[in-house]
Amino acid sequence: MAVFYTANAQEIRVIDNKGTIQTIRNNQVTVDATAPTNPIEGDVWYDTNTTPIIVKIWVESSSDWEPIPGNLSKTIILNRNGGSLPNATNTFFDLPLTAANLVTNNPGLYSVTGTSEITIIETGNYLISGELSATNMPAGDTKYILGVFVNGIRVGYLSRGFASLPARDYWGTTGTLMYQLNANDIVKIRYVLNAGSTLNSNFSNIGITKI
Repeated sequence: MAVFYTANAQEIRVIDNKGTIQTIRNNQVTVDATAPTNPIEGDVWYDTNTTPIIVKIWVESSSDWEPIPGNLSKTIILNRNGGSLPNATNTFFDLPLTAANLVTNNPGLYSVTGTSEITIIETGNYLISGELSATNMPAGDTKYILGVFVNGIRVGYLSRGFASLPARDYWGTTGTLMYQLNANDIVKIRYVLNAGSTLNSNFSNIGITKI
C-alpha cells in the first residue's frame, strides 16, 4: 500500500493492492502525561499521569478526552482467614485487614493506606461491603456493630444487633451500603463486639465496587 496524497491530518488517500484509491483515517496516538493540543475526532491519548495508565479518546461532540471503557475491575477486595478480634464495651476497632490481605484491586480507583483503610481515587457512587466473624462467640446476648466510616465520621451501618447464642459457637455477620464518595475520601470498616475478651476471627472481608 502506497500513500500518494494527504488530504488533512485525519484522512489520507491511499492505493490498495488492487490499484483502488481508498480514504482512511489517520488519527494520532499519543503517550504522554500531558493532553495533546489540537486533537481531532478519534485521536487516542495514553494518559501516563495516572496509575494505571488511562486510555482516552477525543470526542468532538463533547470537546473532551473520554476514557475508553476497558476490562479493568472496578472492585477492591481484602480478605483474611484467622487472626484475632480485640474488643471492649461499645468501642470501635478496625477490621484486621491490611494491604497484605489484598485479593484484587484497581489502583486507578483505590489505595490501601492503613489497617482497614482504603483511600478512594475517583469520585462516584460505590457499593461497600464488609464481613466479620468469630469462631468462639460467647453464649448469651452479645452486642455487635459493623460500621462504615468516611474521613473519620460514621456514615452508616453494614450490620448491627445482638448475637443470641445458647453456648459458645461460631458466629458471623455481613452487610452492604451504597454511598457517594469523593476523590481522596478515606473509608474504614470498623466493628464493635461487647464480648468481654479477645475473640478468634474466622473470616474478615472488605469489598468496594464503583457502580
